[in-house]
Amino acid sequence: MLVAGTPCVALDQDESISRSDRRKRARSHSPAKAETPAKPITTEAKTSRDSADGAIDRVHLARYTMGDLALENEILALFAAQLPSMLKTILHAETRDDLMRAGHTLKGSARAIGAWKLAEVAKKTEEFASTDVDLSSDETYQHVLCQLNKISDDTLASIASALR
Repeated sequence: MLVAGTPCVALDQDESISRSDRRKRARSHSPAKAETPAKPITTEAKTSRDSADGAIDRVHLARYTMGDLALENEILALFAAQLPSMLKTILHAETRDDLMRAGHTLKGSARAIGAWKLAEVAKKTEEFASTDVDLSSDETYQHVLCQLNKISDDTLASIASALR
């Protein structure tokens, strides 16, 4: 669906997911009462987990995994292995329903690991599935696909760097 030679344009940089929404979402995924409280992440841990390019919110991922670095790495490796398949499904979706499901799946997976930029562009892909526009020729949709490819590449590079 991506037209060769179509220039990419920057997406809106304001995040539609506010910090308070992220905190609420993180709380909803945590157990109601833990037998022992999780240790807070120290400044040192935050620094070692920060993604240099900002593609992955490692602090979010650390909270989600309760600071288990081995689990973080396993989740990132699984995400990196599945991302090309999800992109292929989006780029070659035969129906709008397929596109909506693939966009929704990628959006949720990206949010789970803290890939906020990727989640935002996946959300835009999902939203296009419910419009009447001709996806094969709509310029805005082509730009979204271009951004999806670029941000996916950045995310995979960030994960590869983190797993070294």
